[in-house]
Amino acid sequence: MTAAHIVRFLDYLLHYDKSRGINISIVQLDNAKIHKAFEVKQFVKDHKSDLVLIFQPPYSPELNPQENMWNWLKKYISEAGAAKNEQELSRRVKAFKDYIKSRPDIVRHWLYARNFFK
Repeated sequence: MTAAHIVRFLDYLLHYDKSRGINISIVQLDNAKIHKAFEVKQFVKDHKSDLVLIFQPPYSPELNPQENMWNWLKKYISEAGAAKNEQELSRRVKAFKDYIKSRPDIVRHWLYARNFFK
């Protein structure tokens, strides 16, 4: 992933939000270097009236709900031990996908950001 990918995503998000009547898009990011690259900063500067980036504090994955999903996935696929090859790893990831499809309430719980701000 590069800064160009981030800019392309932000541009897509702005257009998508505008199509839904949202005038200001707010995006929370971690402190990855690509999120603070010159190209991204320039894009944000050019869109300062309709885009706000919020950077979470360093070393605070608990503020990013998707980290719970990554942790859940890692635990699920590693319970049977290390995958022997890429195909087995891919099979385990697909099994996790099927597993969570039948548990939308649990997924919603782990992805709901307010759970972190009680």
